[in-house]
Amino acid sequence: MKKNILMMVFTVIVLFGGVIAWLYHSNDSLENVSANSDIAHLTKLAEQGDMKAQTDLGLAYGSGNSIPQDYTKAMYWYNQAAKQGYAPAQFNLGLFYENGWGGSRDLQLAKEFYRKAANQGFTNAQINLGILFMDGKGGEIDYVQARKLFIKAAESNNPVAIYNLGHIYNYGLGIPRDDVQAATWYSKAEDLGSMSARNSLALFYAKGLGNLPVDRNKALKLLNISACQGYAVAQNNLGILYSDGTD
Repeated sequence: MKKNILMMVFTVIVLFGGVIAWLYHSNDSLENVSANSDIAHLTKLAEQGDMKAQTDLGLAYGSGNSIPQDYTKAMYWYNQAAKQGYAPAQFNLGLFYENGWGGSRDLQLAKEFYRKAANQGFTNAQINLGILFMDGKGGEIDYVQARKLFIKAAESNNPVAIYNLGHIYNYGLGIPRDDVQAATWYSKAEDLGSMSARNSLALFYAKGLGNLPVDRNKALKLLNISACQGYAVAQNNLGILYSDGTD
């Protein structure tokens, strides 16, 4: 069965080790490619060494958008662009190897390609590489490296990286636990729309953690926002909070 690989910029969330990943593509109009002439044009550019075209052609083959899905060809074109140092292609190869698309899963190669893209400042690669270090996939757990990568990604105001930093401080992963720092990072991520951070921040208000006042109404408000957006964790916590009170 054809896998539906969504055409959107990579996003990833750490929630007790869970990962959600999306493929990056360099051409927003590629989603709408439907005519063979468009693929033919992409192929011509790719064969001439255009690394963006190579990446987009890889995405087309990987997604099966307007042409038959072919992971082997997708990886071939990503590799052509990656050899030229194109970070989005390197990132996509990391995803392919991490998930085993088109072949065997290889976490070492996933880390290698994520690292190449991360070293060029590619935010999403920094996040994915950080998560591999946190989970110990493709090697030993290294919270120090994970935190460094999330800090770099947070410089781009990426809410996922900022939330992950809050997670690290909240649970004392590789550093002393610091709920004040955790609250600070959660608050920043919540301001940027992170439902995970909103849920965590609500629990901080409910318990008065991180130098935040105990504010049940604030906690309920935050949980309600995420619950209304369909976030199951917030829905569950909202039910627990209501059952513990009089509202």
